[in-house]
Amino acid sequence: MLFRSLQEVYARRGWADARVRVVAGAPTDGRRPVRVYVHEGRQVFVRALRFEGATVIGREELTELVESAARAELPSSPRPDRGYLLPERTYDPAVYAGATSRIVEAYRERGYLDATVATPTASRVRAAEGERFEVTFRVTEGVRSFIDELVFDGNRTQPSARLAEVWGLPLGVPVSNRELSEARVRLADWYRERGHAFAR
Repeated sequence: MLFRSLQEVYARRGWADARVRVVAGAPTDGRRPVRVYVHEGRQVFVRALRFEGATVIGREELTELVESAARAELPSSPRPDRGYLLPERTYDPAVYAGATSRIVEAYRERGYLDATVATPTASRVRAAEGERFEVTFRVTEGVRSFIDELVFDGNRTQPSARLAEVWGLPLGVPVSNRELSEARVRLADWYRERGHAFAR
């Protein structure tokens, strides 16, 4: 609906309290006038990000993950006649919820395969510069996983010791989804170079 779309436009620019009301007038000569009433309110920016339960990854890196998601999704403009559009300080629930996937991926790259991040919550606080948001991410890190054993099955023509060399990940290192994927590709390519076109 029109009013919802307009409210979303305002919200993505920092006007969290903007309200839009659409009123249709009485039809005249087959036409119906429509009035759109907008109450912008004031821009409300994010004052702080909090990461409860996060001990492995530092606050600075987690903050950058969230802010990079905001920069990728939200508009920016230094023009005061349009309002100061600061994506890193603009609270959009959908964008911040989407940023949790970046945090989870950062944990899984370090071997925390069961890490989860709850949908962030925002609270309003009074600050010297006016009302602001404080956004909290609740992190459950889980247990770190390591490569404990490497077993190859179905390798009839190549010894497991040679495949382990090609695989390239030693025992005892943390499990990383990215490194596991790269190792699988590396091993498959190695087989294909030796005539096994359908190796997987």
